Amino acid sequence: MILVTGASGFVGRHVVRDLAVDGVRVRALVRSARGASALEGIDCELILGDVTDPASLLAAARGVRTIVHLVAIVAGAPATFERVMAAGTGNLVEAARESGVRRIVLMSALGTGPGATVPYFRAKW
Repeated sequence: MILVTGASGFVGRHVVRDLAVDGVRVRALVRSARGASALEGIDCELILGDVTDPASLLAAARGVRTIVHLVAIVAGAPATFERVMAAGTGNLVEAARESGVRRIVLMSALGTGPGATVPYFRAKW
């Protein structure tokens, strides 16, 4: 089983679809019913959760061997980028560790680095 975070986003829905078409069992983390609707017609297990909610991540990671982490936001205050993308990734890593997940694949972005001034790139770093 592979968990895909950010499953209802632009990249996420394509990753979920491609994995499912290849016969992989996919658990898709979505924050809402609206997000779930983006995955309509795709053979996957939907699970409600949020990277800012460690308990929901622990539930999502149970029984998973690999996580494809695609959560990202493109607008908001710098603190929001840090809370969602940086701290949220930390929450996910901790849930993975507690659940025995063997591999995490993180999608980053060009332009990240220690000197990044754009909140999106700094949070990805």
